[in-house]
Amino acid sequence: MKQKTIIIMVCIMFIIIQISNAQTWSSIKRLTWGSGDSSNPIMVIDSNQHIHVVWQDDISGNYEIYYKKSTDGGNTWTAPSRLVWNSGFSLSPFIAVDSSNNIFLVWQDDTSGNVEVYFKKSTNSGSSWSNTSRMTWNSGDSKNPMIAAAAANTLYSFWWDDTP
Repeated sequence: MKQKTIIIMVCIMFIIIQISNAQTWSSIKRLTWGSGDSSNPIMVIDSNQHIHVVWQDDISGNYEIYYKKSTDGGNTWTAPSRLVWNSGFSLSPFIAVDSSNNIFLVWQDDTSGNVEVYFKKSTNSGSSWSNTSRMTWNSGDSKNPMIAAAAANTLYSFWWDDTP
């Protein structure tokens, strides 16, 4: 009986310590204010603790990819930047950041009449972006791309594809 009491006391002390060390959440920050459907946000944090967010939005009447950045832990944000200007739907954005704080963006787009994967990068913390590069040229749809940055300036990207 004494052993059970000791175990219970240790568990209670552990819970009290955990509660006293608990972190709290900051207040909710709304990042988009348009009349469109803002969805599929993806966030990365670079080595300078800058937060980078991309999402798809149809505020223009067509789904396109947008970007925002915070340099103060999410307290303030840059104005949204539209990164894609296509006639088709630009969806499923995904970003990664490397050790040099370059930002890499992939998404799917059906402008060509087929869903393909596209790519952009920023080498100056999101201030400007490269031209769009098409990554796939398949007969089937290439969807839901993801990208990861590894050591030695190596990028890995993968997506779902239904090409036979």
